[in-house]
Amino acid sequence: MKLFTGKRSAKYFWITLTVSKLVLLWKWDMALLVGLSMYLISGGWRYARACIITLPRDLIALSILLRIYLLLWLTEWRKHGIRDIFAGIVKQKGRDTVAILHEDAKWTYGEIDDFSNRIGNFLVSKGYKPQTNIALFMENEPKYIGIWLGAAKVGLVTGLLNSNVRRDALVSCLAQLDPQAVFIGASLVSAVVEAGIVPEGSLPEGCDVIIFPPACNAKAPWGSEFTAAQITHAKLSDVVNSSSPAPPPVMKEPRITDTLIFVFTSGTTGLPKAAIITFSRYIFMSTAIHHLCRIRRDDVLYIPLPIYHTAGGIVGVGQMLCCGVKIALRTRFSASKFWSDCIKFDCTVSFS
Repeated sequence: MKLFTGKRSAKYFWITLTVSKLVLLWKWDMALLVGLSMYLISGGWRYARACIITLPRDLIALSILLRIYLLLWLTEWRKHGIRDIFAGIVKQKGRDTVAILHEDAKWTYGEIDDFSNRIGNFLVSKGYKPQTNIALFMENEPKYIGIWLGAAKVGLVTGLLNSNVRRDALVSCLAQLDPQAVFIGASLVSAVVEAGIVPEGSLPEGCDVIIFPPACNAKAPWGSEFTAAQITHAKLSDVVNSSSPAPPPVMKEPRITDTLIFVFTSGTTGLPKAAIITFSRYIFMSTAIHHLCRIRRDDVLYIPLPIYHTAGGIVGVGQMLCCGVKIALRTRFSASKFWSDCIKFDCTVSFS
């Protein structure tokens, strides 16, 4: 009875094929025919049937995979980076087309482009070199995307810090990155003070700020009194207003293997650890979901998840940056506000 269960069908196929070819000295076509017959008789038809039924799905997945690999090859061949990909999307969609919805604000592609250019020009003016690390510690909002996009345009790497980390976990994240600048949202300034990264009362309240570590050769660790006493800061609004919206200079030839951002593990089994997201991984994940889920460019994607993680920040935000899909952000996740937000923003797709 076990012969007809299909559990050993592959084994019977190879045994039959070997005996037919090597012992009976049959030709390959006859040996294969007998082997396949034994495979089907021993229960392999179930697998053959499953393969036939799922063949359309597999062909679609294969075509998408080949399309993505072709995109990555063309991106490498053209020597394009994230700035070139986004510039193409801005040109296709139009600078006045709405790209991001957040609360009652609407950011167009042109506004995101200009904001990110200002950030990029500011970082260049500070003398930072490509692949220098910076950190971003903010909650979900359009500026969040503009900051790390601006850094990426000039080749800098942004560590996306979990907005819920505090004290030792926050200090550990900064120690791993050793950032030359940390962008802090207004709502999280108190968390930075609480962790001992800056002295109490040294940062303005109610506004986004950027802090800079002391420029000395023998750096003390983040969170130490020595470092905290020498940290300088600037208001994000002042930096943006004083920087040019013109495209920043190309600091290095981009490659798809360049590190684009860092995302951190949740820290449930220890302190958070940084994971490298290269440009190719970002493109692959965002475009794969775009095609597999059949997201259209006229869709509105609701992102209630935090954009410091993969689902929200890569798969979600990547739909806007790489595919031209309008997105709607929520500052903090709220199950009770999910449907009301979807109605408010007229969303047609959601990642949750």
